[in-house]
Amino acid sequence: MEAIRRRNGLGGFTIQQPVVVNSRGRGGSIPLVAKVKDIAARSTLWLFVIALGLDLGAGIYEARVVVPLWAEGVPETLAAGNPYGRVAVTAGIHFWAYLTSIVAVLSVVALVFGVIAPEPRRKWQIFSAVAELTVVAMTLLYFRPTLVMLFLGHGAGLSASAIAATVGRWVMWSRVRIVISFVAWCASLRALTFS
Repeated sequence: MEAIRRRNGLGGFTIQQPVVVNSRGRGGSIPLVAKVKDIAARSTLWLFVIALGLDLGAGIYEARVVVPLWAEGVPETLAAGNPYGRVAVTAGIHFWAYLTSIVAVLSVVALVFGVIAPEPRRKWQIFSAVAELTVVAMTLLYFRPTLVMLFLGHGAGLSASAIAATVGRWVMWSRVRIVISFVAWCASLRALTFS
């Protein structure tokens, strides 16, 4: 704490109230609620960036390693005994279900904190959260149901050409999803530079 000295009207100095200097070098104290909110906002943004990085890395790995194992030989690769198809199902159950849920929750929380964040962090954080929520929505509304239909239903009721077209569409949209996740991750990193 530092005290401010001022001249009184009689030529002497008097000591005034002590002033708390905060970490930014300005006088005045930051209320505890604002400090807690700031710490929560920064922590959430950090967790959001980390989760997006994991999601992006796993998505690239899946697209480069796992998907070609089953996507290049349809409809035979969708047969019940195919071990490569089992990899996709197991990954969906044991990995993507948890990571997608974590990313979705952190995206919503990052969006809430982004709305009340100061500029210019606000626009980057809101953009990244909305972009990643779009990816989560695509995953839950298109990617997951399509994989369930293909792997658990083994493409039942579809011709070989219809299965090939469905898989081709899934692979193309998966690439779009990875690009959107990459843009969201870059925007969240940019938001982090302003925190």
